[in-house]
Amino acid sequence: MSENCLPVFLLLLLSISLRGQPQPQWKLALEKEGIRVFTAKEPGRKFKSYRVEARVKAPLERVLKTLLQPDTYCQWIDRSLESRLIAAEGDTLWIYSATDTPRPISDRDNVTRLVYRPCSKDSIRLELLDFPRKRPPRKGRVRIPRMEGLWVLSARGRDETHIVQQISADPGGSLPAWFVNQFLTDSPFKTMRNLKRLLERNP
Repeated sequence: MSENCLPVFLLLLLSISLRGQPQPQWKLALEKEGIRVFTAKEPGRKFKSYRVEARVKAPLERVLKTLLQPDTYCQWIDRSLESRLIAAEGDTLWIYSATDTPRPISDRDNVTRLVYRPCSKDSIRLELLDFPRKRPPRKGRVRIPRMEGLWVLSARGRDETHIVQQISADPGGSLPAWFVNQFLTDSPFKTMRNLKRLLERNP
């Protein structure tokens, strides 16, 4: 299999494996500044999923190090209020995070289990899954009841990395799908742009 085909192949396998869901039919929603955002409507779910991808001028090791430092997520994740490491065990991290939402909607929080899985010497995946029992919800914040996703990092030579993030989530509460879905292009784009700028600014 060629190097260019590897990220697509990994995403196909991982998308099928995430809680048994089939591969979504992705539609390109935004493409600018070297970043592409896709959305998809999955059967039986009212909220769309998103996938965002970009190529950054940074080695895979530096990208991975950044993603494994949840205490710094507020520097680049769009609308991040709080992010911190709760626990670590082997290749697994438990992360508490909170998201700022437009008023009068309550802010959201969640606990995520991140599992680090090397695929090859040039490719790594980070699997994300909600893990709410690890920490109770904070007062004034609505706990996200379902979130699953992944990061796929693929080296492109010594100094560049292809990054893919894919997320499917239910924000909880009584938010209408049309309201939530309108943010599934702008916020992932800003997050990836912030990450790209951070990585390329700090060699």
